[in-house]
Amino acid sequence: MSLLIHDLDSATAAYKKAGTFPGQDTNARAQRGLANVGSARDKAKQSLTLANDLAKRAQLASAIDNYRAAAYANPRLADAHKKFIIRFAKNINLQFSNRSHCC
Repeated sequence: MSLLIHDLDSATAAYKKAGTFPGQDTNARAQRGLANVGSARDKAKQSLTLANDLAKRAQLASAIDNYRAAAYANPRLADAHKKFIIRFAKNINLQFSNRSHCC
């Protein structure tokens, strides 16, 4: 359930605890769960890395999308939230500064 709501830390703890219960099927299920959590963490880190690279290349719209994806994949990834807000604010400022001002 924790994996479904993207609480990866709680999901890791739950699968580790489940792995201690007796039974071969339970242990295999816990290992699959831990592998899924690891995969979700990797996807979040990949999105964050891609977003950072896109931001360096001044591709703000794509960077914002990838920061949002990283924050959604792992809500406790503070760096993704922080940089999303910064890039989003810069993008909004650019849009307003590029508008033609009329009287």
